[in-house]
Amino acid sequence: MPRFSEATFMILTEVLSSIGKKERIYVASGSAVACTRETIGVTEAYQAQAAGFKPSIKIRIREEEYAETFKAFLLGGTQYKIIRTQNATPGFLTIVGEAILQ
Repeated sequence: MPRFSEATFMILTEVLSSIGKKERIYVASGSAVACTRETIGVTEAYQAQAAGFKPSIKIRIREEEYAETFKAFLLGGTQYKIIRTQNATPGFLTIVGEAILQ
């Protein structure tokens, strides 16, 4: 059964730290969008791990709510780096994310 949630997409930007060093951080790029959480299949998980990724979550959103500049998203208090996007049913996009340890 699908679980409905809201995700906030993020972009990657550079800022100067307090000591003047450039750091790359994720910054929210707008308001939350509705999404549906999906299950990551066993085959998909094994293929991703063989490529060096550890998929943690898979969501489905409306295609018009996504932009190529998005590099991560926030869902349920956890940040996820986008590792793959794929067209789903017409008008929808599936996004696979990897949890970012903070």
